[in-house]
Amino acid sequence: MLCFISEKIVDLIALDVLKGGAPVFEANPGLGFISRGLLAAGLQRLFLCEPSLSLSQHLKVNMELNLWIRFFEKGQS
Repeated sequence: MLCFISEKIVDLIALDVLKGGAPVFEANPGLGFISRGLLAAGLQRLFLCEPSLSLSQHLKVNMELNLWIRFFEKGQS
């Protein structure tokens, strides 16, 4: 169910964002279901802000090879 919901959200976002090439700032991406979907859809720039240290580490491990992602962590400006 969660993957189905994230796919629908990605479809809605991708329709608008991919046309103009605008970056996306995703707050609280959690496990990154939507983040991965946006990148798979062709998003060029993705900024993630995850306040949970454990989830942030999970995202970095699972998405570190993607050069289009920039992470923002708690206390970082």
